[in-house]
Amino acid sequence: MRETMTGRIGKDPSDMTARVLAFPEQIRGAWRLAASQPLDVPASPSRVYVVGMGGSAIGGDFVRSYAEQHGRVAVEVIRGYQLPQVVDSDSFAFFVSYSGNTEETLAAWEEAGRRGVPRAVVTSGGALGASAAEQGVPRVEIPGGSPPRAALGWTSLPVFHALARAGLVALTDADVEEAATACEAVARRSGPDASPNAVREWAEALPGRLPVVYTADVPYRPVAVRWMGQINENAKTLCHVSLFPEHNHNEIVGWEADSAVRDRIDLALLDDDAVHPRNRRRLALFESEARRLGRRVTRFTPEGRGLLARLYSFALLGDFASLWLAARLEVDPTPVASIDRFKGELERS
Repeated sequence: MRETMTGRIGKDPSDMTARVLAFPEQIRGAWRLAASQPLDVPASPSRVYVVGMGGSAIGGDFVRSYAEQHGRVAVEVIRGYQLPQVVDSDSFAFFVSYSGNTEETLAAWEEAGRRGVPRAVVTSGGALGASAAEQGVPRVEIPGGSPPRAALGWTSLPVFHALARAGLVALTDADVEEAATACEAVARRSGPDASPNAVREWAEALPGRLPVVYTADVPYRPVAVRWMGQINENAKTLCHVSLFPEHNHNEIVGWEADSAVRDRIDLALLDDDAVHPRNRRRLALFESEARRLGRRVTRFTPEGRGLLARLYSFALLGDFASLWLAARLEVDPTPVASIDRFKGELERS
């Protein structure tokens, strides 16, 4: 039986909490929508690209990470105005813009058209949706009206579905349902009514400190980036991410000297048995060192057995962490005034 969870976390007049709690159903709805508007992808593209920015691009990172483990084609994410020179008619590109009006994505879209790159679109409309319709480019039209960061399922699952349909990634209906169920479990233990609540405890102790997220590059790179972005946007505060094993080849040295920055670090370690055993050992060794230096370290683990379930449930933990921190800081998680102001200045320049 599916649960309906309600309640708000902190000062949340636009009810970002409800959007986060609805993520399991968004997963199911996005998969159904993708099946009803299937996108055709060539059976053997040389490479697949996901083009987007911000909350519209992060889904591509999840696709990339999943494809590294369960795919037969390389997936890359392009954030910016230009396509790499290597993108050609033998590759395939998904253009993902929640609003359909992302400046950088539209520029890359036009370039892809000039270069004859096979394409598909995932958007709620805007200029990108209109251009795709005019040119006869396949598209999935997703529901609008949400901040892009609250649409991870809508922006990623149509890409997952297209690749699975083409036989380029191994992903089934059962995998998607497990991911939704895993996210329901996260909501039960991290949401408004959960007690005890490790995510809440970690987040509520963060004011005056720098949240730092460490995990293994494979497979949890996109999860760490997602945590950082959600803390940035929902809690309006800085966050730092570093990935193992690369961390052990440079950043670890930065911990040697006493500093005001080091003394304000509060660590979240994202770990489970999907991580390579040597990286798990590296994380454990560094955890011991951080504790020796007097830093608080909190370990988090995902729900589920399959990789999609673990990726999405780990991401949802970060969503809740950002909401609990926003509540502690007494900020509204929905507005992103800095982004809006910066876009306005760009439009005038």
